Amino acid sequence: KYKNTKSFFSGGTSGNVTYSTRNWLGQRSDTVIESGNGSITTLKSIDDDLILWTNDSGISIFSITNRNKVLHIPLPSDFPRAEMYWPKIYTNHFNKIIIGWVNHIWFLSLRIEGFNESIIEDSTHGFDRNSSKGRQNNGDTNSVDDTVSEYSYTDSIIKSPSKAMSSILNNASSNFRANMTNVKNIVIENHFILEDTLISGISELDKDNVMVLNFIPPRKDKVTNKRIFERPELKIIDKHTFEEVAIDEVSIAGFEGLGVNDYHLEAINEGKWLLVSANDSIIVEQLTTKDRYDWFINEGKYYAAWSMSENWLSRFDRLDTGIRQLDKYVSLDQWDQAANFLTQVLKLDSNCKYNLNFIKRIIDEWNNWILIFTKSDKSEYIVDLIPCHNFNSFINFEEEENNSEAVSYTHLRAHETRRH
Repeated sequence: KYKNTKSFFSGGTSGNVTYSTRNWLGQRSDTVIESGNGSITTLKSIDDDLILWTNDSGISIFSITNRNKVLHIPLPSDFPRAEMYWPKIYTNHFNKIIIGWVNHIWFLSLRIEGFNESIIEDSTHGFDRNSSKGRQNNGDTNSVDDTVSEYSYTDSIIKSPSKAMSSILNNASSNFRANMTNVKNIVIENHFILEDTLISGISELDKDNVMVLNFIPPRKDKVTNKRIFERPELKIIDKHTFEEVAIDEVSIAGFEGLGVNDYHLEAINEGKWLLVSANDSIIVEQLTTKDRYDWFINEGKYYAAWSMSENWLSRFDRLDTGIRQLDKYVSLDQWDQAANFLTQVLKLDSNCKYNLNFIKRIIDEWNNWILIFTKSDKSEYIVDLIPCHNFNSFINFEEEENNSEAVSYTHLRAHETRRH
């Protein structure tokens, strides 16, 4: 935009947010939007009219055409030193704004509505150099008048007209743009705090989940007293329950010695993100269902892998996954959990039919686990859970070449199960 407007915003350690432009004579003129609230840690353009910045006072969104703040979110009283942590901001083409700062996440929504004549006033107001409020002397530094409005969390909807924007949407990917009679509403949809998280990057994953890059502070080795650095983590957080859906360690080089402000996460297209550090950059791709399953297996989270694979994993592979969780329960001496989970893993659905090999496997597993519980003197956990049904009723005989063999085998093995 600078090529056309010859104007820009700037901010830094001085604590000033400054709007710089050139008048019709080509002379630069600066207008101080805000000052005296600590270093500016973020300065970002939301659209053609709205500018977002952060400092010690909190999060501010400013309307260029109205020359006032349309939203101010103060920081909580127990918030750490703001200048030590740079907030991470994500915007998409659906007017959503996500702000991650330390371990806080705010969800904002920018809504554009139709003409509202009652709040549209003088269309020449704003940074019009010919207006009484916008006129500036060449070379002077001016401050915006003190009628700046600030809003807290209780101000869920703040209306601000956009009067100097294009009257037609220029393209489909710029949904933030509105015509000159539109009214903008900024809605604080949600705010929550993540435990054991230090946000070093943030992005929307899908309509239900947000992706957070978690920086793990270094710890000191008790023996050598040296700092030990760990790789950052990518966390998938449910927007509605705030629960951690998945977590994965980031394989990025040169993470040693880096801090929370040395990373940046940026969406580049659907299903792909660019993760940049001071020493490296990698492409992050969205996991498929199979990727998530493999991740759970590699992390030893067999119950989660078993639970999410019901409708797509083969019966044999899912059974193997459940058995691994049973082994884990036994290794932890959690016999009650193992017994209850055993009935889920080896359960046969009366509405389904199974091939003979799978039925054999189920019966073999029952035999095996009854023996394990008995030898470990834990039979009291399983004695009332042993099935008494006829396994023949679950067999799809149309798929079996030797029906008589199937009948005799399943009856024999079922009775053997009861004898242990």
